[in-house]
Amino acid sequence: NIFLYFIILYINCQFLFIDINSIKYISDNLYMFKVDIILKGRVQGVGFRYYAKQVADEMKIGGKVWNNYDGSVEVIGYLQTKNDIDEFVEKIKIGPQMSSVKEVTVTVTPSDPLVDEVFEIAN
Repeated sequence: NIFLYFIILYINCQFLFIDINSIKYISDNLYMFKVDIILKGRVQGVGFRYYAKQVADEMKIGGKVWNNYDGSVEVIGYLQTKNDIDEFVEKIKIGPQMSSVKEVTVTVTPSDPLVDEVFEIAN
């Protein structure tokens, strides 16, 4: 039985898990999850988008990253397993050397299959 959950993570290690019962299955029981990560702190002007692309390319993850107007950085990745989701989130939270991540929000939702594994830097 596979469960999907929203995770809201803060640097002070508070967790909130909400189970979702509807999982979208694709042929041969393959499935895809959209992982939306919003990072706040000193995350713009420090190479965070390039760092996120490097992590995604190393893990062969499709998606995109961009700067938000409120000073945060948002990362979208498409993954298939909980282990991959956990690894991606942990690596993204580290950030580049000059960054200082103060708050991280992660939302995981079912997604249609990804056509390719391209990861883009937007704006």
